[in-house]
Amino acid sequence: MILIIDNSRNDPNSYLPKILNLFTENYISYIRVSTIEQLNLISMNINGVLISESPPVRNNNNFYESKETLELNKRAIERYSGKPIVGICFGCQFINTYFGGTLKKLDKIHCETALVKFKNRMSIHIQFCLRFVIDKIPDNFHILAYSSVDGKEFPSMIAHKSKPIYGMLFHPEYLKDTEFILHNLFKSFY
Repeated sequence: MILIIDNSRNDPNSYLPKILNLFTENYISYIRVSTIEQLNLISMNINGVLISESPPVRNNNNFYESKETLELNKRAIERYSGKPIVGICFGCQFINTYFGGTLKKLDKIHCETALVKFKNRMSIHIQFCLRFVIDKIPDNFHILAYSSVDGKEFPSMIAHKSKPIYGMLFHPEYLKDTEFILHNLFKSFY
């Protein structure tokens, strides 16, 4: 069973339905929570955690300052610290800051398809929609891939050095050619 921390707040522009469809198509069981109360009610065995993206970043969007959202994600990481955890977009940003990294706010929102370069030299096109990029990763993480915005490179995929914790600033579920990234991660959870 995969626990999905749903930070999308049912926004109609959310990419989360694509992830849910991938799970359904691949017979991966999941439970989806969006409140601390729902998280506290879980009593079943959880194999891994997915921390989803947030609603699209707009001007005057206070999502990043929501104490309830931050607390929900914090409690999920603490409760399931021994399980594999994957963060997508906001989930990656949260993982990065939770473990001591920092973010940098961009001059404007970037929603585009871009190239991601993995450390193994493989490059693929990915989709991202973000206002913040990783400025500094935590000491106990390493960088798996880079992307760039306006010619400035930033880490776009990070991993904990000793625990199965991963963060992707991009949306592997958005493009058919990048779905394999999620397939591989979640298959390894079992």
